[in-house]
Amino acid sequence: MIRLQTAGTFLFEQDGREGVLEAGDMLVFDTRRPFRGRYLSGAKELIVKVPRHEVEARIGDVRQAVARSIKPLEAEHQLTSSYLTMLPVHADRLDVATAQLVKNHTLDLLVVSLAKAM
Repeated sequence: MIRLQTAGTFLFEQDGREGVLEAGDMLVFDTRRPFRGRYLSGAKELIVKVPRHEVEARIGDVRQAVARSIKPLEAEHQLTSSYLTMLPVHADRLDVATAQLVKNHTLDLLVVSLAKAM
């Protein structure tokens, strides 16, 4: 799963890695592994469920990207973060064909950020 921190701060720990997410930051976390997090005041997030096999078909094993925050400091990460932020506003108004295209574009943008981060 991909977590986009949309507001506030979130503290996390998985696989011995700890970190802090602030607005605009992204995080890949593995739902098969123990994960701990703590919401600080005003924390809000968007969780995007991503099929592991589709991500790994595009870039291979993503284990090294798990539990590492991705800050929107580079253009690729800013683009992905901004795009994900817009999804909830429009997703429920898309027709089926468009929603499928958006799903593929979303996966592609996520993979660009993951590849850059790895």
